[in-house]
Amino acid sequence: MKSAGENKKTIPIFLICAVALLAISVFFISINKRIDPDEFEHIHSAWYVKNGYIPYLDFYQCHNPFFWYLIAPLLHVFGESMETVIKLRALMFMFTMGITFLTYLISKKASGSKETGLLSAALLLSMALFVNKSVEIRPDVPQVFFGLISICFLLDFFQRDKDRSMICSGIAAALSFLFLQKAAVLLAAFSLIFIYKLLDRKIRARALIYFAGSCFLPIACFFVYLLASGSYNDYIMGNWVRHLVGKPGFPAFDTIKNTVIQNPLFWFVSSVSVSYIFLNKETGDEIKTAAFLGVFSLFSLLLVMMPYEQYLLPAIPLLSISAGYFIFLAFARFKLKDIYRVIILALIIISPFEYLFNMGAESNRDSLERVKFVIENTDASDLVYDGGAKFNLFRGDLHYFWYSVDKDEALDDYKRLTSRYSDYDICRLIESKEPKFVLTSFGIPEGGCPDFEVLYEETEYRKLYIRK
Repeated sequence: MKSAGENKKTIPIFLICAVALLAISVFFISINKRIDPDEFEHIHSAWYVKNGYIPYLDFYQCHNPFFWYLIAPLLHVFGESMETVIKLRALMFMFTMGITFLTYLISKKASGSKETGLLSAALLLSMALFVNKSVEIRPDVPQVFFGLISICFLLDFFQRDKDRSMICSGIAAALSFLFLQKAAVLLAAFSLIFIYKLLDRKIRARALIYFAGSCFLPIACFFVYLLASGSYNDYIMGNWVRHLVGKPGFPAFDTIKNTVIQNPLFWFVSSVSVSYIFLNKETGDEIKTAAFLGVFSLFSLLLVMMPYEQYLLPAIPLLSISAGYFIFLAFARFKLKDIYRVIILALIIISPFEYLFNMGAESNRDSLERVKFVIENTDASDLVYDGGAKFNLFRGDLHYFWYSVDKDEALDDYKRLTSRYSDYDICRLIESKEPKFVLTSFGIPEGGCPDFEVLYEETEYRKLYIRK
């Protein structure tokens, strides 16, 4: 009779099959999952860029801009149709698979084990929150992708002491930031790691100069562009000042509570694993680095006024690495037979099945049909009012603030912080600019606008009105 661990192919084959099946399910989820308004927001911003508008100066935005410049050329290729949304979802699926591969690579590099890498990848794809947000058309996904590339090169530097790895790590970190300013959390964590290793004489000052230079140069070029385009002040206000001094929204506990309900075993194992990794002196520096970056990213949510679920995306791959490392360490410590290992792994991986299934069973057809209805009933020169980013992908807007116009959102923050746009009056804008479509769910005052029902009639889509 074979002893535990004697058949070395059982666990790798199981994990490969698990990753493959999970990847297939994620693909179907990416095609079918309901559309989040944030996705329409970013497609519309890319449409603005495609048509020569300057972010922050010509239209309101509060994210860094690389994502729109990435997908703007695709709008030329795919065309201005509702099918473009699904094609862009396919692009995000590719990014999700890239993040999964990088998680495998970092885990393998840090632990020295392919099995640990495969398990980390499987744990990642079984995380309902990660799957839910990583297939959406949002800049958080490439931010995480390039952040993981940066971490991968950083661990490579720790292992091989090659300056080239440090330069590549800095460039990837800069790209992560240019996709989304939340990458500043990763840069802050890197700084703490560098200070510790410099004081402990485990890293040379020259290597830090290489990293700082390669990271600073792309970001500096971006700020030069902001100054040259005249959008610097609006960028600082929308992307930084408003987020730092705006009104609080909801606590991070609410976001974490929801994902713990979906994946309780993952979060339990992750909590135990990072505690073990930090307390065990024999744990390698690479695993400790990954665990520290995951925990640092997770706790950064406490500083955020509105910690939406996508804010957890950077932490989950790193926590998956820590959990995968600890699980195999526990298997070896207790000398479990392969059959018991497979059962335990299967329980952890399939525990969120209900949530993943429900995501795949959703339909985005209604949202896309509304987009199609608006496209087919407007010309390229028509304006529309869509204060909630619910349907307008490829038509012009009435104002600089084309979304985030409800109470206590961006428009109110600008009025409070700058006294700008104090004369904003949506009813007057509708009267003077005569938009073809009006969505009355966002920004329209109670009681509606004067003569609105004389000029507009409701369509088959609730609260979406077309000009008579």
